[in-house]
Amino acid sequence: MYSTKSYAGLYSISSIYFFLFFIILENYSDEKINFFIGIDTLFFLFFPLVIIGIVNINVSGNNIGGEELNFWIIKVAPISTKKMLRIKVIYSLIINMVCGTIGMIILYFVLKPGPLYLIFGLFLLILFSWGESTLGTSIGAFFPEFKPSQSSKNNITFLGILLILITFIVYMLVFFGIVIGILFAGAYFSWPSLISFLLIIALELIVALILYNVLVNLSARRLNRLEWKY
Repeated sequence: MYSTKSYAGLYSISSIYFFLFFIILENYSDEKINFFIGIDTLFFLFFPLVIIGIVNINVSGNNIGGEELNFWIIKVAPISTKKMLRIKVIYSLIINMVCGTIGMIILYFVLKPGPLYLIFGLFLLILFSWGESTLGTSIGAFFPEFKPSQSSKNNITFLGILLILITFIVYMLVFFGIVIGILFAGAYFSWPSLISFLLIIALELIVALILYNVLVNLSARRLNRLEWKY
């Protein structure tokens, strides 16, 4: 379904980000961003999410088109389209989580932000992976490429790839904005860290649930109306 070259490219990009991270960290590790959180802690929370986004571009977008010419079997299978899409989202979520968790654990032993931030970071990983998997799978359902000649490449149209990149950037900005905004508010109003973390998780969960329910329903309608042309 996915080529070795595609994964090699993803890991190469991730490696570049990894080295850039340590260069920045070495120069600014003693500074604070807006006086409320250390840059090393911020990178600990966000860098694994960037890895997830990069990996997800190649994984979830291929969820539908990756079935190639066997897609007609899914069309006639005794399983609802919504259930199939949910399975695809879970599949992408697991792959994203594995990649992101590995990166987070490595950074945890390097930066040592503390157990509370580790637990908080893992929750962010789950929620961001969920949202990204939903977005990518849904876009892949609207812009699949079933041609067998594409089986060693991305099984999604060029427009679909562009939309996945755009939605990744937009969702990342929204996700990061919620985290930074509430952490700033927590520092400004002297909230306990646990309260800030719970508020962030609650808001991110609401956003992820809205995306999941709306996009899965829309994608199911799209696939149910899709006529087999191959």
